[in-house]
Amino acid sequence: MLSTITGGEIHLVNSAPVLLPAIMLEVPNYAPEIYAENILKEHKKRLLEFASAHNIAHENCHIAEGLPDDVIPALCKNLKPQAVFIGSAGPKMINFVQC
Repeated sequence: MLSTITGGEIHLVNSAPVLLPAIMLEVPNYAPEIYAENILKEHKKRLLEFASAHNIAHENCHIAEGLPDDVIPALCKNLKPQAVFIGSAGPKMINFVQC
Protein backbone atom coordinates (compact mmCIF):
# COMPACT_ATOMS: atom_id res chain seq x y z
CA MET A 1 0.00 0.00 0.00
CA LEU A 2 1.24 3.48 -0.87
CA SER A 3 0.79 4.81 2.67
CA THR A 4 3.08 2.07 4.02
CA ILE A 5 5.82 2.92 1.56
CA THR A 6 5.61 6.70 2.05
CA GLY A 7 4.65 6.75 5.72
CA GLY A 8 1.73 9.03 4.89
CA GLU A 9 -1.98 8.84 5.56
CA ILE A 10 -4.59 8.21 2.91
CA HIS A 11 -7.60 10.51 2.87
CA LEU A 12 -10.61 10.00 0.62
CA VAL A 13 -12.45 13.02 -0.74
CA ASN A 14 -15.81 12.88 -2.46
CA SER A 15 -17.61 15.80 -3.99
CA ALA A 16 -21.37 15.58 -4.30
CA PRO A 17 -22.70 17.96 -6.91
CA VAL A 18 -26.34 18.37 -5.94
CA LEU A 19 -27.98 19.33 -9.20
CA LEU A 20 -31.68 19.88 -8.83
CA PRO A 21 -33.67 18.81 -11.88
CA ALA A 22 -35.67 21.86 -12.99
CA ILE A 23 -38.80 19.77 -13.47
CA MET A 24 -38.77 18.92 -9.75
CA LEU A 25 -39.45 22.54 -8.84
CA GLU A 26 -42.98 22.10 -10.20
CA VAL A 27 -43.76 19.01 -8.11
CA PRO A 28 -46.19 19.80 -5.26
CA ASN A 29 -44.72 19.45 -1.75
CA TYR A 30 -41.23 18.93 -3.15
CA ALA A 31 -38.44 19.91 -0.73
CA PRO A 32 -35.09 20.63 -2.44
CA GLU A 33 -33.24 20.56 0.89
CA ILE A 34 -34.37 16.97 1.50
CA TYR A 35 -33.24 16.02 -2.00
CA ALA A 36 -29.79 17.53 -1.35
CA GLU A 37 -29.57 15.83 2.05
CA ASN A 38 -30.37 12.43 0.51
CA ILE A 39 -27.76 12.89 -2.22
CA LEU A 40 -25.12 13.65 0.42
CA LYS A 41 -26.19 10.66 2.54
CA GLU A 42 -25.87 8.30 -0.43
CA HIS A 43 -22.44 9.66 -1.37
CA LYS A 44 -21.27 9.31 2.24
CA LYS A 45 -22.58 5.74 2.48
CA ARG A 46 -20.70 4.71 -0.67
CA LEU A 47 -17.54 6.53 0.39
CA LEU A 48 -17.49 4.77 3.77
CA GLU A 49 -18.15 1.39 2.12
CA PHE A 50 -15.18 1.98 -0.18
CA ALA A 51 -13.02 3.08 2.77
CA SER A 52 -13.96 -0.02 4.77
CA ALA A 53 -13.16 -2.30 1.85
CA HIS A 54 -9.68 -0.74 1.59
CA ASN A 55 -8.89 -0.38 5.30
CA ILE A 56 -9.03 3.42 5.27
CA ALA A 57 -10.07 5.07 8.53
CA HIS A 58 -13.51 6.66 8.38
CA GLU A 59 -12.15 9.81 10.02
CA ASN A 60 -9.99 10.23 6.91
CA CYS A 61 -13.06 10.36 4.67
CA HIS A 62 -14.28 13.77 3.58
CA ILE A 63 -17.40 14.65 1.64
CA ALA A 64 -18.61 18.05 0.58
CA GLU A 65 -21.39 19.40 -1.57
CA GLY A 66 -20.14 20.90 -4.79
CA LEU A 67 -18.17 20.22 -7.92
CA PRO A 68 -14.77 18.46 -7.77
CA ASP A 69 -13.09 21.59 -9.16
CA ASP A 70 -14.20 23.46 -6.03
CA VAL A 71 -14.20 20.75 -3.36
CA ILE A 72 -10.76 19.22 -3.99
CA PRO A 73 -8.72 22.47 -3.87
CA ALA A 74 -10.61 23.62 -0.76
CA LEU A 75 -9.83 20.38 1.08
CA CYS A 76 -6.22 20.47 -0.13
CA LYS A 77 -5.80 23.81 1.64
CA ASN A 78 -6.83 22.15 4.92
CA LEU A 79 -5.15 18.76 4.50
CA LYS A 80 -1.92 20.05 2.88
CA PRO A 81 -1.20 16.79 1.01
CA GLN A 82 2.10 16.04 -0.69
CA ALA A 83 0.27 14.37 -3.57
CA VAL A 84 -3.30 14.01 -4.80
CA PHE A 85 -4.62 11.12 -6.88
CA ILE A 86 -7.90 11.79 -8.64
CA GLY A 87 -10.18 8.99 -9.81
CA SER A 88 -13.64 8.88 -11.29
CA ALA A 89 -16.61 6.57 -11.00
CA GLY A 90 -17.23 7.32 -14.67
CA PRO A 91 -14.85 6.25 -17.40
CA LYS A 92 -11.72 4.66 -15.94
CA MET A 93 -9.14 7.34 -15.20
CA ILE A 94 -6.60 8.19 -12.54
CA ASN A 95 -4.68 11.43 -12.49
CA PHE A 96 -1.70 12.41 -10.37
CA VAL A 97 -1.50 16.01 -9.21
CA GLN A 98 1.46 17.49 -7.36
CA CYS A 99 0.36 19.96 -4.67
